[in-house]
Amino acid sequence: MQHKNKLSKDSIIRLEKNPLRILDSKSSEDIEINKYAPNISDVLSEQSKKNFIKLKNILTDFNILYEEDPFLVRGLDYYSNTIFEFTLKNDSKFAILAGGNYDNLVAELGGPKLSGTGWAAGLERLTDLVKLKNQKSKIILIIPMQSEFLNTAYKIREKFLHSNYSTEIHIDKNLKKSLKYANKIEADYAIILGEEEVKKEVYTVKNLSTGLQNTIEKKFILEFFKND
Repeated sequence: MQHKNKLSKDSIIRLEKNPLRILDSKSSEDIEINKYAPNISDVLSEQSKKNFIKLKNILTDFNILYEEDPFLVRGLDYYSNTIFEFTLKNDSKFAILAGGNYDNLVAELGGPKLSGTGWAAGLERLTDLVKLKNQKSKIILIIPMQSEFLNTAYKIREKFLHSNYSTEIHIDKNLKKSLKYANKIEADYAIILGEEEVKKEVYTVKNLSTGLQNTIEKKFILEFFKND
C-alpha cells in the first residue's frame, strides 16, 4: 500500500480492522494523507445519490445550514446512507450530537424491517448550552393528519423556534388519538393540518383548555399566538 508507512501507529492497526476509521483520524500525518483519499461521493449508488440530494433539499427548505464532509465516519457499523454530526458554529471540532440512518438494524435485532434514524449526545455539553427559563413555556402540538403534510408541520414548528412556546409534532390519521396524546403531554393548543387546511392555506387551532377552535390564515399564525 502506497502510504502505509506514513500512517500513524493507530491507523496502521485500523488498516486491518476498520480502515474507514482512518478517515476520521485527528493525527496530523493521517490528515495529510487523507487529502488524497478517494471521495466517497464518487462511489455512491444511484439510490444513495437520490436519497442524499433529497435530504439536502429538505435541509435547504428549512434554512438549516450544513456542510458536506466526505471524511465524516461513524464508529458503529449498522448505519446506512446518511450519517451526521451537530457542531457549534464557532467550534466545529467537537460534536454536540452525532448519529445517522439505519435501514436494517431492527431486523438484525429480530424485529420487522423498519428504517430509522438515531443519535447520541453528550448530556454535559447539552446542559452547558441550554439556558433554563424560569417561566414554563406553553406547549403546542402540531397534528399533520397525513404524512404528506409533515413538511408543512415542520415549517410551522420553525416559526415558533424563537418564541415562548414549545412545539411537538404528532402524526396520526386518527384525530381523537392525537388529541388524547395532547392531553397526555399537557399541551395548551393543537394545530390541526387536514386536507381542507392545506388546500385553503389555513390552520385549525384548538385551545385545549376551553375547547374553542379557530381557523387562522397561514400568514397570521404567529400573530394569533402573540395575542394569547
